[in-house]
Amino acid sequence: MIHLLSATVERWPVAGAFIISRGATTDVDVVVCTVGDGTYVGRGEGTADYSDATTAARWRGGIRAYVRDGVPAGMT
Repeated sequence: MIHLLSATVERWPVAGAFIISRGATTDVDVVVCTVGDGTYVGRGEGTADYSDATTAARWRGGIRAYVRDGVPAGMT
């Protein structure tokens, strides 16, 4: 069974500035997760889609709730 070992939000710097019509940013909030099954450990990261008013903290909460409710058997 897969277990969530950690789910955190980190702020990563952008090389220069990331500029779109809504403005510019020099950093981005990234959700970083670590999972394991007792033998193997995996790590992944991703950013929220801010066009629908989602935040990295909200994604982290969703990930934690998904794992709390039980990761489906066979998930890879």
